[in-house]
Amino acid sequence: MKKPVTREKVTDIYISLLLSAYILVFAPYTMISEVKYAAFLVLSGAYILAVAALSIKERTFPAPKPLVLLVAGYFLCTAVSAVLSEYDYNPIIGASRSDGLLTQLIYCLTFLSVAALGRLRDRHIYLFGATMTVYCALSITQFLGLDILRLYPEGMTYLDGNVRYSGEYFGTLGNADFSSVLLGMSAAVMLLALIKKRNYLLFIPLALSLVCLFWARVAEGIVGFFGAAAVMAPVLLGRRGKWVAMAEAALIVAGVIAVFFFDLGGTLGEAHAMLHGEVKDSFGSGRIGIWRAVIGEIPKHPLFGGGVDSMIKWDIEPFSRVVGGKTIYRYIDCAHNEYLNVLAQQGLFAFLCAVGALAYSLRRAIKSGGNIALAGALSYAISAFFGISMFIITPVFLLFLAASVNNKSSEG
Repeated sequence: MKKPVTREKVTDIYISLLLSAYILVFAPYTMISEVKYAAFLVLSGAYILAVAALSIKERTFPAPKPLVLLVAGYFLCTAVSAVLSEYDYNPIIGASRSDGLLTQLIYCLTFLSVAALGRLRDRHIYLFGATMTVYCALSITQFLGLDILRLYPEGMTYLDGNVRYSGEYFGTLGNADFSSVLLGMSAAVMLLALIKKRNYLLFIPLALSLVCLFWARVAEGIVGFFGAAAVMAPVLLGRRGKWVAMAEAALIVAGVIAVFFFDLGGTLGEAHAMLHGEVKDSFGSGRIGIWRAVIGEIPKHPLFGGGVDSMIKWDIEPFSRVVGGKTIYRYIDCAHNEYLNVLAQQGLFAFLCAVGALAYSLRRAIKSGGNIALAGALSYAISAFFGISMFIITPVFLLFLAASVNNKSSEG
């Protein structure tokens, strides 16, 4: 006799597909957004419909009530931001990043469903490790100037990034920033899984993720990984962790002092200048200038923002930066800081609900002693201070965050 299909089983399949097939879906980089969005709609849409049908039958939905209220509040305020927006665009899809109401609704429903029904099991971790091994192998061939999947425009490779074409692209996510964030999450998850599971095969995806992370030289993923590792170390040690936390704090203070007195060039050189009161719009690959411009728009619509995914319509000057001797101009369609992005586009109330849901989930996971899903969620949450939310990478973060809500990350 066949076992009945349950919501937990459907969620288990969804987690497996999101951590493997969804990541590896690829297309030429000129089409990557369209293909990934279609995959996102099909996979997450089918999951939501299946869980909804089974929940009607069960007549229960066991998500934590505080989380339901915070997520519902976030979506309601996001919807209000779209209704009140003064800009002419389609809020269902969004003006530039397909980050409109439809995507936001899917984010909210899948997050709550996985938080209620999902758990990051051993097989998910090993499947994710295998996926990232393939991902990193492809990335390394691209770093070497090869294009075995013909993803770049004809005659171009990864080595032509910011020279013959704008931006950098590698892996199956395309944008180097998204790929870096994924690598940071992968390295954090694999490191903690290796410590907890003592399965040394996990060293392969861990090592490959770190190699690609540093080879790409994109700060978001690097900061996310080290930030997650720094937070997880004292959490895993429990009461003894306070000494590790104190040591980490001492290292941070020593690092700040060193950066204050010595100009080490690059990003650290920019930090040195900022500590001495010199803040240029060009710092942080132009992020300082973008943040200033976006913050300047917030007083115009503080409570409900300018409208979800509407920033491309705002009257903000394009930013420019010099790369490879060329001046690159780009329109500002997001804040390049996910928290600031929500505050500006969806308003104060949506921002408070989003931060509240994140804080509730992380606190619950940390109180349980930390789990493997938490490592991935922390890495992304730290990277998000410099990153962009988009369906290409955000669903993986929401999965880790939702799975971290459970007291255990794996049950075999």
